[in-house]
Amino acid sequence: MKNKFTVTSERADSYKGKSGVVNQRILCLMDSDSGQTMLNTVDYVLAESETARYPVGSLTGQVIEVSWNNLRANFGGRFRLESIKDGGIPASVLPNPKK
Repeated sequence: MKNKFTVTSERADSYKGKSGVVNQRILCLMDSDSGQTMLNTVDYVLAESETARYPVGSLTGQVIEVSWNNLRANFGGRFRLESIKDGGIPASVLPNPKK
């Protein structure tokens, strides 16, 4: 699926994995599509290529488009979008709509 989301906040997350410390940038997203929207915010982990493209703090308040294929419950009951990383379209910033 491909949806438009507004980035409400960004945060860094790190944990100790099998091969050492894993650092991730997580975006908190609010569904901005018309029609049937998600009632709660969801989390999205930026891929390494996306992290390099968008500096920290640059996405807050922006509308982005994310291709995703799974929505799963994560720690603390937060829902997380799982992106189509291989061969999928990475998150892309859309121009702000004119008011």
